[in-house]
Amino acid sequence: MGLTMKDVTIIIVNWNSKQYIIDCLKSIFKLENTDRYEIIIIDNASYDGIADVAEKQFPTVNFIQSSKNLGFASANNIAAQNATGKYLFFLNPDTILKTKAIQGLFSLLEKNNYGAAGCILMDEKNNIQHACARTFPTLWNQFCY
Repeated sequence: MGLTMKDVTIIIVNWNSKQYIIDCLKSIFKLENTDRYEIIIIDNASYDGIADVAEKQFPTVNFIQSSKNLGFASANNIAAQNATGKYLFFLNPDTILKTKAIQGLFSLLEKNNYGAAGCILMDEKNNIQHACARTFPTLWNQFCY
């Protein structure tokens, strides 16, 4: 039996972020149609108990345990190699969805035949985090930043 492709694979890298990931997953399952998504948590050798929580509270989440801290980029790469989604959605563990952002990005990518997209990031007071709202990088604006 082959793998069933999902629309989106959500990848979350964990390193001692158990409570953040629990809150993040709750927001995903509350707002999104998770039947169309695959969620992968990759743990960077923190062994903070997230494996047990994921298995008991979020049984549809795929969990990868690394025996060493691979770093953020390498952990994402390993999760991506195991992904079945048409698109990859890299999500930090401290993210709380306030809208159907994943569905919105998926629709944007599908409708416009884009290869990548990003979204607006807001802090806990609903202020835009300006790191996500910069213009296309040029030598000058990077120097000024």
